[in-house]
Amino acid sequence: MKDERDTRTYPPTESFVTRDESNALMGIKETHPSYGTISISHVYGQVPLFNSDIQHNHFVEITVQEASKYIDGDREIVMGHGKSLVRVWLSAAQFAELITTPNRGSGTPCTIRHAQGDPQWNTRFGDRPEAPKPQPFADRFKDEGKRRAQLMNEHMHYAKSLVDKLVDGTEKPTKANLKDVAQRLAQSMQEIQSNLPYVMECMEEATEKRMQNAVTEFESYVGTRLRTMGLEHLQATAPKLPSPTYDTLALPEPDRYYRG
Repeated sequence: MKDERDTRTYPPTESFVTRDESNALMGIKETHPSYGTISISHVYGQVPLFNSDIQHNHFVEITVQEASKYIDGDREIVMGHGKSLVRVWLSAAQFAELITTPNRGSGTPCTIRHAQGDPQWNTRFGDRPEAPKPQPFADRFKDEGKRRAQLMNEHMHYAKSLVDKLVDGTEKPTKANLKDVAQRLAQSMQEIQSNLPYVMECMEEATEKRMQNAVTEFESYVGTRLRTMGLEHLQATAPKLPSPTYDTLALPEPDRYYRG
């Protein structure tokens, strides 16, 4: 077999480091193509999320940015550049699945809001469009159940019609039409014994998973709200230090989403 090893030489990774000493206040600014930050935020706002059955009032946002490192003596500060490389949303259940089930399939579903190189989308905030609203949970199984029942009814109706013709002499009993009756009856029995029970089994599994997700969403929401209420209470009751120059200013909330 031919040796496919790469024998080319590459510059050391240190050669990609750039340093800027022009900012006396922050110190030396060091950048490198591999430097980045990742952050997780709790976000409030009514949105649909990809592969989730409910409308969410609370979800998790993960953001990855390019970053720089500022060096001032023995102090180092890492700061993101502000523009995200990728930003995704996950429900609390999806976030729990992400961190507890590694190496599973092709990954956990998430809702992509922004990725580097995106065009300016024709949306309210210029991000990627929100995920479509989920189809009502019961409708999926209701439609499949109706389809299966309709198939069973067609097979039974066809078999009954052919048997009636054999009985009244309109059709002569032949090997072909008797085989046809047997096949139609067998298909009807398959719908009753296998296909419809399978639909019910899938519905039970989906219902159980939906309940587990709902519990996770509720616990996450309650925990986050309690933490936020505690911080709000501390902020409201904490004594303010007198200052002739500065005053405490509340950050304005975004038009639609609140990150807490």
